[in-house]
Amino acid sequence: MHGLNDTVTIWNRLVENGKTKYFRHIVHGCYWRAKALRGISGSDVSLASVLQVMIGIQDEYKPLSEWLALTDKSAFFTFNVGDIIARGERTEEMTATTATSIYSALKPDVFTIKAVTDNTQPWKYGQHIMVEGA
Repeated sequence: MHGLNDTVTIWNRLVENGKTKYFRHIVHGCYWRAKALRGISGSDVSLASVLQVMIGIQDEYKPLSEWLALTDKSAFFTFNVGDIIARGERTEEMTATTATSIYSALKPDVFTIKAVTDNTQPWKYGQHIMVEGA
């Protein structure tokens, strides 16, 4: 697929036994974009921005159910609502206590995933995954 020249860092968030753990992964072959959303209600117009990332198929990608079943999750990544994704290659190791400060420091090039669209079935636009959030 053309245009997949960006790199992102994803922190997969996992909560087990009441403890939050993050798994950091660098993912190449992505397309990062900001999209304006407009809404009209009567005479009111609202504007918002959503960030989207299109990710080409990667060998290290696992669907969420497969990723959760892995014993060693560090070698693979997934995309799930609540995961954090940032533009570029990031070295920060996120923990439950550092997540808020790292997220703030990375603004505006960071978002929490709110939606995941799995387009990994063959189709005319190429196989990819789309994640978005704000």
